[in-house]
Amino acid sequence: MFDKELEKHHAKLDFQKTAQQRMSTFESPHYVAADGVSSLSPEQKRKRADREVDTRMQKYKAKIQRSIEVNHNELMKKSLNAHTLSNRYQSKLEEFQEQKEKETQDNLNYFVYNFSQ
Repeated sequence: MFDKELEKHHAKLDFQKTAQQRMSTFESPHYVAADGVSSLSPEQKRKRADREVDTRMQKYKAKIQRSIEVNHNELMKKSLNAHTLSNRYQSKLEEFQEQKEKETQDNLNYFVYNFSQ
């Protein structure tokens, strides 16, 4: 059992060593790719990666900004609709209250008229 674990550990170390060697080969400023084009130096790779990150961040920020604008527009539409409905219901409520006051006054007048006779 111990031998199997030891073999796994050695295999893992061999794999890591091979991977490091491959990466160091690719990072070498003298490395020439299979198509004959010289590879970038590590510093150039970092700069390119930074530019790519900046580009992705700008795209992400633009996407968020568009999302915010869309949500704001939808919210404003809903707010306007709610305000319109609120005004409608307020006017209906006022009409209902006026009607109730008029009915109450009419009933009171009717009662006073009948009681006075």
